[in-house]
Amino acid sequence: MDDTRAAEVLDRFSEAVEGLGRVEPTTALRLADTMIGRLQAAQADAARQLETSPALAASGCKSVRSWARLHLRRGVGAHRLAQRARLLPALPGFAAAFATGQVTDEHVDTLLRWATPCGLDTLQAHEDTLLTLARAASAKELDQALEVLADLARPDRDRDKVAALADRSCTIAAVGELVHVDAMVEPALGEALKTAVEALSARPPGLTRADDDRTLPQRRADAFAEIVLAGITTRTTGGPDDADPDSTDDTPDNSSTSSGSGGEPGGDGPWPAPGRAPGRASGPASGRGTGRLRPQVALTVSAEFLAGIPGAPKPLLDHFGVLPTPTVHRLLCDADLTRIICDPATGLPLDVGRRHRLATPRQRRALATVHRRCAFPGCEVPFRFCEIHHLHPWSTGGPTDLPLLVPYCWTHHHHLHEHGFTATRHHHRLTHRRPDGRIIPDPDHQLQAAVQQLRLDETAAARTTTDTATDTPRPPPAA
Repeated sequence: MDDTRAAEVLDRFSEAVEGLGRVEPTTALRLADTMIGRLQAAQADAARQLETSPALAASGCKSVRSWARLHLRRGVGAHRLAQRARLLPALPGFAAAFATGQVTDEHVDTLLRWATPCGLDTLQAHEDTLLTLARAASAKELDQALEVLADLARPDRDRDKVAALADRSCTIAAVGELVHVDAMVEPALGEALKTAVEALSARPPGLTRADDDRTLPQRRADAFAEIVLAGITTRTTGGPDDADPDSTDDTPDNSSTSSGSGGEPGGDGPWPAPGRAPGRASGPASGRGTGRLRPQVALTVSAEFLAGIPGAPKPLLDHFGVLPTPTVHRLLCDADLTRIICDPATGLPLDVGRRHRLATPRQRRALATVHRRCAFPGCEVPFRFCEIHHLHPWSTGGPTDLPLLVPYCWTHHHHLHEHGFTATRHHHRLTHRRPDGRIIPDPDHQLQAAVQQLRLDETAAARTTTDTATDTPRPPPAA
């Protein structure tokens, strides 16, 4: 009987899959994604039922994970399947949304990653807010909201992050004809290395794939080599003892809250190329007469955090998230700071009027604190590769004021100027529309709303706890 029902299910499924080829491609893609999500939800539910079923013991397997490894030939996926089966019953809202295709397996796996840092009880308390975000945004925005929630719910996370530094390591070993480098480093160093490698691995302007046939991983490896060799050179020949005590250095600040790399792609960059004369590193990334490397790290710190205000947003790295407080104070001890004053109500930097047509370097740094990437919904192009768009065209009288400047990648900048797409700012929020006038949903809006709601909920919960403790009657004094 079970075999007959299984055959019927497969026949219906095959018909549904064949039907996708008869609809418009964007509709087919949406339907296929929904179907996949619903199948994965059904798979997780079946795994949960198998966990308590006599069939598991009869199969000779000790767990759902071992059963999936044996019968489904699953590797890491077997462990994930078992984890989903245990998590989803505790979060019925997400379980129902997963079963109907409203959220994806990526959302569920993001919850799995944060279940321990946040605590399952915290996820349950904020499930409605998190589910609202997941229905409207990708797993990336959900991940960012959960990191905020973990910091709000567990003030001791700084201690755990500092303790994690004990696991840093570096292994260099020969593998065949090459050498394998494996390292675990602190996030600030990882941020600097990622920024430097991305800057130095770009093809120089004017070169095509035919001129430089290296793959991207190969260019990254060469960039890493250039960084290491330049560091060895400056450390051994241009250290503090070699600096001229009477020299002055008028090099402008190069470390700021922007996501710049210290050099244009294909240019000199922040490090001298191998073969250059030894000594101080060239360009603005040099240390002030010391020969030390000064790569930029984009760390955004709020004034509320520096003032020690409870609940202030934690300092944030561009690529690796929130840093623990002790690490931030260490970085601020030896950093060039760029102060950017923003409107506390909107988070937007101040204006500069019509004196400049193009965004100034300081304006670009200011914009980078608001926009980490292209402002078009869903675009992941980093800010440093973006062009600055005037919402009110400068040619028709628009000022070069920061609230009217928005970064867009080359493609989306053309969409706005040549292809009928529009962008407007209303109540300090950007709205993008297609040429037919339909609004393009922006996951960043949902993320901001979710983070604000999480902060309000956690603050209210903390106040309730404090009030309850204050209202507890005290025992009368002893006679």
